[in-house]
Amino acid sequence: MWATCTFFRPQRRIALLCAVLATLSIWVLSCEKAPNIPRDLQPPAPVTDLAVADSSSTWVRLQWAAPADPPSAGAVKRYELRRWTTGGNWDDGIIVEDIPAPATPRSRQTVRVSDLDALSEYHFQIRSCDESDNWSPPSNEAIGRTQAILEREPPNRITTLAVIDSSQYSLTLRWTAPADPPSGDTASRYELRQEEDGSQNRIHLSTLPSPAESGSDQTYVVRSLQPQTRYRFTLRAADANGNWSAFSNEAMARTRVFDASVCPPFDVGSLRTSPPHPFYDPFDEWFQGPRHERSPALETDCPARDGAPSAYSAPLCHPRGALLGFNHIPVTGMVWPYGPECDPEFVHDMEQEGFWLADADGSNMRRLGPMLGAPQWSPDGNRLAFTWGSDLCSVRFLGDRLDDEDVIRLTCEGPSSFPAWSPDGRFVAYTSADEERWPTLWLVNADGTGRRRLASPGMMPTWGPDPDHIVYLGWEGDLYRVDIRETTSVERLTAYGPGTFKTFPRLSPDGSTIAFLSTFDTTRGYRIWLLDAAGGDPVLLSNTRAGHSFRGPGLTWSPDGTSLLFEHYDAQDFSYTNSTIWSIDVATKTTRQLTQNPSP
Repeated sequence: MWATCTFFRPQRRIALLCAVLATLSIWVLSCEKAPNIPRDLQPPAPVTDLAVADSSSTWVRLQWAAPADPPSAGAVKRYELRRWTTGGNWDDGIIVEDIPAPATPRSRQTVRVSDLDALSEYHFQIRSCDESDNWSPPSNEAIGRTQAILEREPPNRITTLAVIDSSQYSLTLRWTAPADPPSGDTASRYELRQEEDGSQNRIHLSTLPSPAESGSDQTYVVRSLQPQTRYRFTLRAADANGNWSAFSNEAMARTRVFDASVCPPFDVGSLRTSPPHPFYDPFDEWFQGPRHERSPALETDCPARDGAPSAYSAPLCHPRGALLGFNHIPVTGMVWPYGPECDPEFVHDMEQEGFWLADADGSNMRRLGPMLGAPQWSPDGNRLAFTWGSDLCSVRFLGDRLDDEDVIRLTCEGPSSFPAWSPDGRFVAYTSADEERWPTLWLVNADGTGRRRLASPGMMPTWGPDPDHIVYLGWEGDLYRVDIRETTSVERLTAYGPGTFKTFPRLSPDGSTIAFLSTFDTTRGYRIWLLDAAGGDPVLLSNTRAGHSFRGPGLTWSPDGTSLLFEHYDAQDFSYTNSTIWSIDVATKTTRQLTQNPSP
């Protein structure tokens, strides 16, 4: 028995050893065949375009492009976004929760960071992590500021809206300006809704007055209405945060019965579409004076020309002195249809024809609107009177545009031209015709009512500081003064008779001097003359030729009375310097060119 056990023990040891060796061999062989895969140590690319897209009083919205994870360029695994206030940094930052999962690289992603304080500055940075837990560097720093807490309470409702006056074409509204709680401040703007029987609402916004201090009475004239028609109105107010009040009580009234002596409303659409050419007075040939045609040149092929067209006309100064106004057709060049030895022709940009503004020195020219016949600013500078077709109108001037919703039709009895405002702004004098078609001086109230005849023949009125007296051009080119309170009181200021021609008298702001254009020297073209308002002999101010046309007076005083603005024009001057606006100092007689035509 012992012998048997002794015999087998070494064999078991050998077998066990072989088994161990075999296992080790298999393990070694398998390790030699396994691929060599290094650990991913490359982090994702950092975000470089983190930015604030929007904000409110309690949150800031951020946006960025999703980064890529090299080397595969796939999406990253997750983000970490931190925020802090001014003076902090990344290490101090608070981790923002509820951030979206990473999207496909280069996709736009956004997150809204909430629970922020109003009117506070916040700094943000974001970083990303890949599957191997490699973190990118923090992104660029985005800085955002939360807004103020918006006040949500609207202005008080208006309860006092009422119609206090009416005409056949207008209704006057009055109300008490509301307060804006909780501060009681002034409201920001109004909205008026107008409803005509059987028609849809019309909303008034741009022409309404700005809200006054709460408790103040305010008025607004609704124009361009139909006679004998019932209208309803409601009004509401908004504060600076855009909170609108409830609509007011309803005010209702009927316009008056049609009266043929009052003009119908102006067609507002005509100012917004292609305009008619300015009014051409049937008496134009009478007051234009002699035409000076060019004598035929030595070269018989050159035709005689009837004067170069004017690129600028009807210059006027704004009463506050900061603006110039004028009619203008831009010149783009010249052509020589009959050869270089003959006079050229101007090429005009007719699409830009219109009434233009410029700064007082002639710079910053810009087109305001369509061409206006004989435009004239009111004494306060808030309205422009002008001729449109054969009618006289006035429009509200807003500094950078004409308010085509506030146009008053002043005349409708026939051809009317050359408006002149009274110094108190109550009246407009103008030229029209009487029953026998003579040029006649008329007067109308600034609201288009109360038209009456002053003098015939009479035209081209001009007003000085005296609201009761008008100077005008009468028969045979002489100057007269009429008292508007007693039209039989007419004073003749000059007695030169026929043989000379005077046009466009302009009274100085202080009423002491009359400037006018005349051909006293009998040579071609008009020149500027001065006359003492009490009468006497005229004095030549300058030999510089001046012009005028049916589009308006070519001469006007500066508001301070020290200089005259005029259209420098010679009918036989076919050059780029012709037909531009100039000024002349009355004391020194020095001239200065203000506007330009293009250089050759």
